[in-house]
Amino acid sequence: MYAGATAWRGVAPGPYDLPITQALGPGGEAGILPLGDGRVCWYVAAVAPPSAPLDPAELFAGWHDPLPELVASTADVIRHDIYQLPLLPTFVSGRVALLGDAAHAMTPYLGQGACMALEDAVTLASVDGDLARYDALRRPRTQAVWKGSRLAGKFGIEVRSPIALALRNFALRALPGSVAVRGMTRFSSWEVPASAW
Repeated sequence: MYAGATAWRGVAPGPYDLPITQALGPGGEAGILPLGDGRVCWYVAAVAPPSAPLDPAELFAGWHDPLPELVASTADVIRHDIYQLPLLPTFVSGRVALLGDAAHAMTPYLGQGACMALEDAVTLASVDGDLARYDALRRPRTQAVWKGSRLAGKFGIEVRSPIALALRNFALRALPGSVAVRGMTRFSSWEVPASAW
């Protein structure tokens, strides 16, 4: 099902010397990721109807520097409407097991989608064919991350009213860094469960 936003990604040729950056604005989100060779990978996302004819250079023209320049200087921009699966009651049917986006496609607001697929694969390889155990081990974690990502979107990209933006921004500035790291670690830290072996 459509998750209510569209994302664009690209690699600006540079050379740039920029830090990793993430920004939230009214109905939008942006990120800058240096690649180490002067090029910069960037992404932007905006609340929008599916397949809307939007130009990211226009949508993000008023955002902080150098984001508008990065978007405008990129020849090949990839666009994806963001979709998610509903929470499934099981990832297994008979001798078939779903993993990755086939089991739990989620919004990208925690940056964990591909990580969940890798965790699925490691767990599946470790249960020696016991698909019920795979399902029991993976569904609670992936569904918690799915819900966390939706919540991050609700308090991130989906915020548009000036009052809600001011409250959100105040809360983010007031949040101690250690609390923010603990919150992210909840989603990004994982070990193969001992019960899988």
